[in-house]
Amino acid sequence: MKKVVILCALFSASCRSDALRDKAVIIRDVARDTTVRLVKTQGNRSPSISLCAVGSLDDSATVTLRNPRQPEKLYWQTWRLPKGRLDSLKQRLDYYDHDVDVIYSHRNVSRGKLSLTVRY
Repeated sequence: MKKVVILCALFSASCRSDALRDKAVIIRDVARDTTVRLVKTQGNRSPSISLCAVGSLDDSATVTLRNPRQPEKLYWQTWRLPKGRLDSLKQRLDYYDHDVDVIYSHRNVSRGKLSLTVRY
């Protein structure tokens, strides 16, 4: 029971806004692949990264977090974004480097809206 409560708390905390630490990544054209490099802010010493996705897509897509200095796919974290309304993708993982690439891959998406909030 404790594990469930802790996991729920972590997931709900990942979408709360903190203007000093959160980076909003708005995917302007969901029909095109997009890569954004984020650099850790000076005051943020937390060794973690949280991702929250909100929007709607007409087909499935993926979001990948990639360390630019580790190009091997073994180290990448990828999440599938399902077709339809999206408001429940909340992920948190340990991440110790000072920058990260957020990669949106549209696959077959042609219409929709998508906003990613990354706390890093």
